[in-house]
Amino acid sequence: MKPATEILSFMDLLDLDEDIIDDRAKNIMDRNTFTNEHLSNFINLLQYKQLINTREKSECNNDEEYNFVAKLILNANEDNVEIICKIIEMVLMLHPSSIINKSEHLLHQIVADVYLPSPKVTLTTDNENENLQTTLVQLKICVSILDAVILSNSKLMLPFLDIPLENIIFSKNDKLRVYFLTHAVPQFFEGITGYNILDRIWNSLRQFKKNLSEIALQVLCCLSNYYLPVADKSNKNIIESDVITHSEFWDFVISGLLNKDVDNTHRKKSIYLAKRAIDCAFISEKNITIRSTTTFIWDRKNKITLKNIWDNYFILIDSLEEKQSNIVLPSLKLFDTVKGIGTCWLNCAFYIGLRHDNAQVRYQCLQYRMRLKIASELEAVSIFDAINDINLFENYSDYETLEMELKNTLNDTDSLISVLKGAPLIKWSPVPLYNLTTTLSEVCYEGLLDIDCSNLMEMIINILKIPCNNIVIRKAIQVNMSYFIGNNCCQFTWKEYMNIYPHLYLDFATNNPLAEFIKNKLIIPDMKQFLQLLPFSHMNIDFAVTYFEGHDNTDFVKLINGIIKNIKDINYRQYSNKNECLNDVIFIVQLYQKAIKYKCALYEKLDDSAPATLEILLQYVATLLINDITFDIEKITLLFEGLDCMSLHINTTNENDYLIKLYKSTILILNSNISDLTKKSLSIFILNTCLKARFLVENYEQEVLDVDTFINMVKDVKFNESIHKENSGRLRNLFYEKSCEIVHFLLSDTYYKINSDVLDYIYNVLDSGGYGCLKWILKIVNKILPSIINNKDIKFNVTEFLNTVWKEIEELKSNGQYMKCIQEFVIIITQDALLVRPEYNNVVILYSNKILEYAAIKNTPLYCLVKQMNEINVSAYSQMIYVLCEILVYGFVPKKDHRIAESVSVEILQDKKYGVNKEGLIFNSHIKVLAVSILSKIDNPEILNTVTCFIIKKVEDLFKNKQRYYGNSLHDRSLQAAVQSLIFIFFKSRKVNLDCVLTWALNFLGKIPHQPLVKTYFEWYIALVYYYKDIIINGNILNELKENNVPIQSQFIILYWVLTHKFKLRCCRDEEFECVMDFFLANIMGPIYSTRLYAQYLSTRLYETASLSSTTLDCDKYAYSVDVITKTLQEAEKAKDKSYTKLINDYFVHIFDIVEDLTPFAIYWGVPQMYDGFNDIIETEFLANYLGDISECITGDPDDKLFKEWKEKHKYNWFKKRSNRTQEQNRLYDNLEEAQTIQKKYVPWKNMIDIDVYTSKKKKNKSDLIVVASLIDKLPNLGGMARTSEVFGVQTYVVDNKRHLQDKQFQGLSVSAERWINVEEVRPGQALKEYLMKKKAEGYSIVAAEQTSSSTPLQNFKFPKKTLLLLGHEKEGIPCDLLPLMEHCVEIPQQGVIRSLNVHVTAAIFVWEYARQNML
Repeated sequence: MKPATEILSFMDLLDLDEDIIDDRAKNIMDRNTFTNEHLSNFINLLQYKQLINTREKSECNNDEEYNFVAKLILNANEDNVEIICKIIEMVLMLHPSSIINKSEHLLHQIVADVYLPSPKVTLTTDNENENLQTTLVQLKICVSILDAVILSNSKLMLPFLDIPLENIIFSKNDKLRVYFLTHAVPQFFEGITGYNILDRIWNSLRQFKKNLSEIALQVLCCLSNYYLPVADKSNKNIIESDVITHSEFWDFVISGLLNKDVDNTHRKKSIYLAKRAIDCAFISEKNITIRSTTTFIWDRKNKITLKNIWDNYFILIDSLEEKQSNIVLPSLKLFDTVKGIGTCWLNCAFYIGLRHDNAQVRYQCLQYRMRLKIASELEAVSIFDAINDINLFENYSDYETLEMELKNTLNDTDSLISVLKGAPLIKWSPVPLYNLTTTLSEVCYEGLLDIDCSNLMEMIINILKIPCNNIVIRKAIQVNMSYFIGNNCCQFTWKEYMNIYPHLYLDFATNNPLAEFIKNKLIIPDMKQFLQLLPFSHMNIDFAVTYFEGHDNTDFVKLINGIIKNIKDINYRQYSNKNECLNDVIFIVQLYQKAIKYKCALYEKLDDSAPATLEILLQYVATLLINDITFDIEKITLLFEGLDCMSLHINTTNENDYLIKLYKSTILILNSNISDLTKKSLSIFILNTCLKARFLVENYEQEVLDVDTFINMVKDVKFNESIHKENSGRLRNLFYEKSCEIVHFLLSDTYYKINSDVLDYIYNVLDSGGYGCLKWILKIVNKILPSIINNKDIKFNVTEFLNTVWKEIEELKSNGQYMKCIQEFVIIITQDALLVRPEYNNVVILYSNKILEYAAIKNTPLYCLVKQMNEINVSAYSQMIYVLCEILVYGFVPKKDHRIAESVSVEILQDKKYGVNKEGLIFNSHIKVLAVSILSKIDNPEILNTVTCFIIKKVEDLFKNKQRYYGNSLHDRSLQAAVQSLIFIFFKSRKVNLDCVLTWALNFLGKIPHQPLVKTYFEWYIALVYYYKDIIINGNILNELKENNVPIQSQFIILYWVLTHKFKLRCCRDEEFECVMDFFLANIMGPIYSTRLYAQYLSTRLYETASLSSTTLDCDKYAYSVDVITKTLQEAEKAKDKSYTKLINDYFVHIFDIVEDLTPFAIYWGVPQMYDGFNDIIETEFLANYLGDISECITGDPDDKLFKEWKEKHKYNWFKKRSNRTQEQNRLYDNLEEAQTIQKKYVPWKNMIDIDVYTSKKKKNKSDLIVVASLIDKLPNLGGMARTSEVFGVQTYVVDNKRHLQDKQFQGLSVSAERWINVEEVRPGQALKEYLMKKKAEGYSIVAAEQTSSSTPLQNFKFPKKTLLLLGHEKEGIPCDLLPLMEHCVEIPQQGVIRSLNVHVTAAIFVWEYARQNML
């Protein structure tokens, strides 16, 4: 019996009359207010009426109910709208004949009152939010009306309805917009004729497409069944749509692919739409040609070929979304198959690939991208973002391929212009920018002649303005751009060249195409205008000097003389405005400064008149003292910078005594009661300039102030800071800075008896002066420190002073004064006056340690310290020996980006075209060279022994409780440095305690596993001591090595080195040869392949060497064994065994000699180069300068046999012996082998369940299975189960910690499955119990994968639809306290001896069985 019939029979049994139902309904309808209970009762009454209509197949009048609906609509709100909607639908269905008229009437009334948002972007107000909530309620009512219409198989005719409901898509209320798209639009489309809701929405999207790309993607995804219809099961396409023929659709898709949203939501939507659109195009019979901002071509005749191309494209896109490089890299080959798809689509793929987390993927994508033209600056920016990765330049060969591709691309004018426009839009790292400009410097393209000069000039200047904090690289970038300009911009006029030149900061001596062109080929037709423009800025001087170096400078000299004459005239005009010619004066002094510096042709013309010019300029400066001027600090600094240079280099006769008059004038002003800060500052500048004139000091010595007089004068200066208050602080700082400079000058050439005045001055300046004073204060203290310390009457706390200035220096880390200040500070703490006094030992050590600690961030302080230590006798000071030991074992571990930048800097320094001054450039290799130089000067065996003991103790402390260390770590670098120093000390002197060091080396070599380089150093030291002490290699030595747990391969190499060296000297004993050969042969059949191979190969090498070098050794008895081993090794050679190939090319097996290779270079720099991990930067010129000095310090005892032997046989030219690998081997990112197959990670659009607007479909595709893995702690198992859960549509996957999802072990097996499933976090213990009880209350059956006495075999168990599967721990299984919560325990029947499966395998079997029963 049907349910409806059952209900009616029951109501008939109750004898319920229809009139009673009507009366009860009328009572409810007559009420003024309604509760939800009233409305629920009304629904029950309507249901009874519907049942009667169904049974009697009739209609009942619904006019009263219809009027009641109108009343309900007026009172609808969020709380009752669902019930009201149900009532509306039921009321309309009571009388199907009138449903159309009544529905149309209701719909018109409701839609007319709907509030609709504006398509324009506006701020959301509280009132608007309230209106949008009302709109949602009204929309739900409309949907209920249309539900009734559709249920009655009817359609409304509303051709005149013109309410723009499509505006709802612009709403900021997501709930309203999604409801409109997922519920309202389908019903409006199905239930109404004439309104064309889909067309209205699409036209709206097209109209406002510039601001709607994100909304458009959501709309199109929600309505993809209508806009992108596909064939049904009968292969008939019921709905027709031409959306894919519109360019706007493809523009929306492209914009989504290029969107930068964090979770890639928009990109996923675009991929979904593109895949579905291709399927639509495939089943249509239309040709589609879109050529706008987006290109899309579809030819129905070639649709199969095009479908394959697009499928490859989607495989490529889906693969690029993966994290694992083993998935992505093979798929990149598809770039070659999709070239014809259109540049815009390829750019989308590159957009994803160039931002991939994996460096290999980015590199390969760059290679493919460089083969295409760069059509816009945005495309250039996308490429530059990927290139702007310093790791790409770790090995230059890795960038060579990209560089060649970029050069080819830049042969296209449009690409080059895009590059020039896009480069300034990136926040560049120095190294990538240098490499880009290097490529540009090699471009020579005549096509640029057609480009507007002013635009091209602006592009170049913008590139030159890109910040670069590396001085060397910045200089190289400027030179590179000068090459680019010289090679490509010959169409520029002199004005463009003059505008660009100041940004290049080129040295006059630099030879490059631009400078040569300006000197020899540039033509300036309007010389008058050129000369008029030059004096406007001192920045034009470099251009002028360069131009007139190759052209007649007569007119320029006339211009200069004219400017000087004008200045002279202004000097004599009492009421003239001195500010008017300040720029001219700056131009002249800066011109003279450049002419003096470069000694150019112009200098010869200016030299004769220089004294007179200097007098005029100083006279001008004097007029500034008696006139009011606007004190521009930058301009005054430039003025006196040039004047100081002129005073220092120009010999003046001072015929009119102007210099001494000016000098006295400044002293009078400084002594006067004038409190004008500007005058005082100007006076101190002038005084400093006068003192730099040799004529004044030599001829008016009696007039020159002494130090005390000057200090007292400065001390009494009072300032009035009310004028130019914003600059008063800077002026005060400049005043004190110049006064410090003068004090230092006055101290430099005279004997000064120290007194408290100068100390008070120092503290006063430290308190009141700026950072510029610090350098001069330190210089002053360096001058007077011995006097201070030796004078008991002077109270000066050196420690307190050092603490104060150190804090000041630390604040200067990013200031240009830092280097100079740290140099002076180091000189102070290494002064003999300080070092000879024991009370300052702790202070010296304290600041030395601070400098050493800071070396990891900035190596300048440490370089200054070792440089200064190299200039003193370190042996005389015990505290400096301690400091030296700390430096010797310091492990330099530079950051990768610093190391790469250093490597590029060295490359630039070695390239003469850049002409970079090496002064002030510091590398870590400089510090090591200086440290070795210091050590080489120590001859005292006791001190060397102390150094040795300290190094060993330092290593022991560093490795306390350390079981292993990693390559290129602090521990690795420190241990390398320690053993290097021990070998060097052995090389320097054998009078240290060798037995003690040997014992430690043997013990430490066997104590923990070591990195290859460290192991080699230990082996070298042990072999050296064995040889030097003439220890007989016998069973005792073998036992010693074994007892110290020395690795077997290290034992091999130590013994091999000792014997091969003895063979050369023909001093090897029979017993030694036999002992070692027997030891090797005993290990040729060992269980470990590498050990076995070493023993085999070294035994044959030892046998061959012995046979050739000695006739006394009994080699014959090993002939047969060696012959057999040789045949075995030949087989390894034929098989191209990698270990064997490496062994036969090993320098340390074939060439290395423990004595001949014992050179400073080999110890510290040569041997490390033999290992792949070595990446230190060696500045060869600096190293060569010191190696000679170090070698001279190596002097041996006349009776020392080892030294005599070394003198005769050591390698003078130790160089890197390692054979160069091929470019293909050396490439950082090797291409995968062609044999690799592409993993087709193509997700059909039907399976793209992560599109957020398809939540309902997502739930349908999921099962009701929950897999709980909270008890499992092994990440590979968790990752594998995540993958299984995703494949079989598990609803929820539960782990104990979501952090596991980021672990590489997890991701290695999950292959991104965690992105596509719902993952929850539930901790073991009480939280897990509560979770299980909660799910049990929700109707889930709790099933345990566990073996118990009552377990059900899996093949006999029927999984409920709602199942929670609990998996046990890998070893303990499911805890006993959880078993009572289980409704079922299920096990997998087994036949083997081992009674358990891996938990991942178990989970996979259970999930498969559930899917088989409930889903498949």
